[in-house]
Amino acid sequence: MSAESRVSFFVPAAIDDPARVSGGNVYDQHVRDGLRRRGWEVHMVPIPPDDGTLAAQTLSRLPDGALALVDGLVAARESVALGLQATRLRLVVLAHMVTDDSRERDAFRAAKRIIATSGWTRSEIVTRHGSEPGDVVVAYPGTDPAATTIASPAGDRLLCVGVVAPHKGQDLLLDALAHLTDVSGWTCTFVGSLDGAPGFVDELTRARRRTRLTARAPFTSALVGPQLDNAYAGTDLVVVPSRYESFGMVVTEALARGIPVLASRVGGIPEALSNESAGILVAPEDPRALEVALRHWFASGVLRSQAQGSRRGGQQTGQALERDGRHYCVDAHRGGTQRNGGLPMTSIPLVSQEWLALREPEDAVARSHDLALAAATKVPEGPVIVHDLGSGTGSMMRWLAPLLPGPQTWILHDWNPDLIESAINRIRPQDRNSASISVVARPGNLADLRASDLAGASLVTASALLDVLTSHETHTIVDACVGARCPALLTLSVTGRVRLRPRDDLDAAFEDAFNAHQLRLADNRRQLGPYGAAIARGLFTQAGWDVRQTVTEWLLDHSRHRLLVDWFSGWVDAAVEQDPRLSAEAGRYRRLRMSQIGRGELAARIRHVDLLAWPRG
Repeated sequence: MSAESRVSFFVPAAIDDPARVSGGNVYDQHVRDGLRRRGWEVHMVPIPPDDGTLAAQTLSRLPDGALALVDGLVAARESVALGLQATRLRLVVLAHMVTDDSRERDAFRAAKRIIATSGWTRSEIVTRHGSEPGDVVVAYPGTDPAATTIASPAGDRLLCVGVVAPHKGQDLLLDALAHLTDVSGWTCTFVGSLDGAPGFVDELTRARRRTRLTARAPFTSALVGPQLDNAYAGTDLVVVPSRYESFGMVVTEALARGIPVLASRVGGIPEALSNESAGILVAPEDPRALEVALRHWFASGVLRSQAQGSRRGGQQTGQALERDGRHYCVDAHRGGTQRNGGLPMTSIPLVSQEWLALREPEDAVARSHDLALAAATKVPEGPVIVHDLGSGTGSMMRWLAPLLPGPQTWILHDWNPDLIESAINRIRPQDRNSASISVVARPGNLADLRASDLAGASLVTASALLDVLTSHETHTIVDACVGARCPALLTLSVTGRVRLRPRDDLDAAFEDAFNAHQLRLADNRRQLGPYGAAIARGLFTQAGWDVRQTVTEWLLDHSRHRLLVDWFSGWVDAAVEQDPRLSAEAGRYRRLRMSQIGRGELAARIRHVDLLAWPRG
């Protein structure tokens, strides 16, 4: 086996200890197992917490140019050893969490690449430790497929999973539960290691006795395998009251099983719960907020039905993030030097000018006029410079320019120079004062965008872009906007929601397959598809920016006959390509729907979202 397919993986000694289950250990297991399935030779190096020589000795024995993958907890303890080997080895650090420990900063600086478990973690690494944004990639944790849990009518079976320790916030949840003794029927099982913080466990034990919750809020030790599956199978709502979470793997585990989540809005949890209709987020360190949310949950059958009805999207999220994360890990481990993680945007399928022309009128109707006017208020006085990303043939420019003051200059960014040329050669719009605008072409790879490229920009815009980006590309673009302190108006990002009238039993199957098609790995890229807008929103929020989001929809009926035909045909084709099992039904389904279109009976609502993000102050 070649050296390019070997990696030494330095991990905590307890990685496979069933009594010490943690999100970090599970993440490391996924990385190890995923690499081995792809033919890598993975040499595991378990490092005990009190061993000060094993890691240094093992690193020193590796040949020059060898690849060493180091868990972040180990890396911080062994920062001196990593620094000594930094110029000789290819060091990659898996950062599950971020602290202010100077040893952690030194370990990150020694690494060729840092893999973060969420966009929030990546932002913290860049902000706290000064790491180069291009050196930090995100590999979201995920879960293996799991059986869907059947909800009970009352929805009163609660579960809290995580090592029992202050940062997991079990005391906050117990405080909330102590004020819910007037609500009958509920139970809340706490699953997690009891060895991490014995003093904290003792405090919780006394609190349960004092509030008479011992029977209704039992604590178990850590559970794995079938035992953990059984715990999830008897659950209606997973509660995550954490004070700190770099991502929140329990969220994806719950969603993979179709279980809604109530969680604190901290760290990477909003990214893990990208489908917020499948959960409830509350303010952190606030037992009263947890109490109110739980009372609403128990009292509202409508709320429970809505959250449970959104479970299918949650399952896709967990599985898609896992595939994306494993792909990034493999790519990063190869030690590539491309700042885009080796994922060229030029492999995005090129769209035709005919399709762009066909959809432009509907795009103009669907985009949020209110957000456009709000964006105009964020534009500073003086000459207006707009950078339009993924500009295509310039439809965003033609729609927005008349709503903005002047004088205006539009800089069109696209990886397809033919589309930019078409935009420049078409009749240009005027600003809101009826003055002409200037247009500049800038073909190139958006994954190389930096804050310096946006110097002097008044506004960044994009249309139908976020869903065709990878996670790393989205981080790069958000970093550029944040670094340049330039507001961003990002419109028409698909959400995966399609509603056809009249309905058909096959609609949901084709919708699921199409969304999976968007998330597939193609030409060495994995697009974010229906989760692109949620991830971008989370990144701007983590940067301290204000974000407004508005649902926007295509409403297609007989008046938009040709667009409806083309959209539906492409939708079905992609679904069948993704899931060939649909082929048997696709013919009948297509004939039925096309006949309905021909008679003017079919209508489609294709949901998008528009985002406006701007710096506070």
